[in-house]
Amino acid sequence: MKRLLLAASVLVLLAGPGLAAPPPADRCAKAGHPYDAQNPFARLLRGEVKTPVIYEDAHVIAFMPTRMTSPGHALVISKVSCARDITELEPAELDRVMAVVQRIAKADIAVLHADGVNVRQNNGAEAGQTVFHAHFHVVPRYKGVPLLSGEGEPSTDADREKYAALLRAALK
Repeated sequence: MKRLLLAASVLVLLAGPGLAAPPPADRCAKAGHPYDAQNPFARLLRGEVKTPVIYEDAHVIAFMPTRMTSPGHALVISKVSCARDITELEPAELDRVMAVVQRIAKADIAVLHADGVNVRQNNGAEAGQTVFHAHFHVVPRYKGVPLLSGEGEPSTDADREKYAALLRAALK
């Protein structure tokens, strides 16, 4: 029995954190949950969309959005939950996600020298939610710099990778 558990643990480690469980879209569809398997974050979790990753473990991934509203803006999501917004997140999963949100907020202040940090989470279309996979925005704020809108041209891949690299180094 010990050998079987050890072998399973080794396989999970070799597969990496992203492969320890099927993406939520697969599990959600089987469970009859109204989760949209084609939303951008479900596609990211399936490896169909690439973006600079800041942090990843078996439950949570933090990454750079297509359009940063401030240099270093990050998104944090659960990799295992079918939750479309905060009201559907299980408390234990919310705790895991928020622990990463906090770590990134601290890194924004320490490494990016942010004067403050907005943590934003929208629930429902009327609240401005556009991707229906529970997610948190961690947005560094700088004195005298207005917050950019999420509209307009995407941030460059180089800028997104530059800030992701800085935040990754701070989280080690």
